[in-house]
Amino acid sequence: TGCQVQNMKRSNVSDLYLGFDLSTQSLTVTVIDDKLNVIREESLNFDNVLPHYQTKGGATRHEDGSITSPTIMWVEALDVMLDRLKNSNFPFQQVRAISASGQQHGSVYWKKGARELLDTLLTPDKTLKDQLSNAFAINDSPIWMDS
Repeated sequence: TGCQVQNMKRSNVSDLYLGFDLSTQSLTVTVIDDKLNVIREESLNFDNVLPHYQTKGGATRHEDGSITSPTIMWVEALDVMLDRLKNSNFPFQQVRAISASGQQHGSVYWKKGARELLDTLLTPDKTLKDQLSNAFAINDSPIWMDS
């Protein structure tokens, strides 16, 4: 299924912290409590969970030799991950902070006007993919493999 899950451990902890790690191949979320105990960990493999992007190892190899990743794939992966958390009755109200790390050599280029979109137009009744599909200057982001 392309997904590895460590089920949420039940605890009486009130404060939770989410950490997202975006790598070339996957998106992983780790949930810790205020004592730094790992409460939940889940990974989503792009090739398996989002096969419509037709990536291999999260990357697209083009005929001209360039290697990129579909920018919107990363956004859709975040949608899928948040939806999985929501469907598992994850206690979002207990989250005190969110952290994220991304590919060291992956680049995302925003279109002019994207800041206003992020500041004012996002709505919780639509997916991030739907709302951000036209926010990027290029559809395929250069990644570390493209040297």
